[in-house]
Amino acid sequence: MSRRPVAPKKPLAPGKPEERPIASAAPEPEFSRLFDPETIGRKPSQRRLTASPEECEALAQRFGLESLDSLDAVLSIARVAGGFHVRGEIHASLQQRCVVTLALLQRKIQADFEEVYERHTGPATDLEIEGTADVAELDRNGKIDLGEMIAQELAGEIDPYPHAPGVAFEWTDPAVSDSAERPEAAAEGPFAALSKLKDPN
Repeated sequence: MSRRPVAPKKPLAPGKPEERPIASAAPEPEFSRLFDPETIGRKPSQRRLTASPEECEALAQRFGLESLDSLDAVLSIARVAGGFHVRGEIHASLQQRCVVTLALLQRKIQADFEEVYERHTGPATDLEIEGTADVAELDRNGKIDLGEMIAQELAGEIDPYPHAPGVAFEWTDPAVSDSAERPEAAAEGPFAALSKLKDPN
């Protein structure tokens, strides 16, 4: 099988080192708490984590909040067959803008969650999954970033379209609205234009 010819490298100037592409590093999590699950004994490990004011400010920017006033979580991490099971409860206080009136809204979040982390070292064992827990992977060093896990759970609890009490949030497709107001607009769609090309009359 013929091989594709490779263009020769340009000679380097005397004394100039060869330039290599620099790989972009992944951004550091705003709220990071690394935990080594291999330190867990027979009993589950209990953890309570609280985000600092600086971490709350960074997370607020990440999630498009007016502010994240507080974020903490209580966790229980236990060994299971094939991995580790995390049960937790998060508490958060935050502020958002009403998508209709732009009024500032104060929100309180309290939510339970579960995560199961698969263990890649040791003897092969089927992962034991309890309930509806999500399955995640340990990082390359075999650790769990409990802070980032909590941040992602918080993101899933944030209302993407917050609105003040008594204010209805309604969205209408402009194309549908235009067709309803102008019945002739429906007849001017792309298929109508195509039919005119086929039938000049």
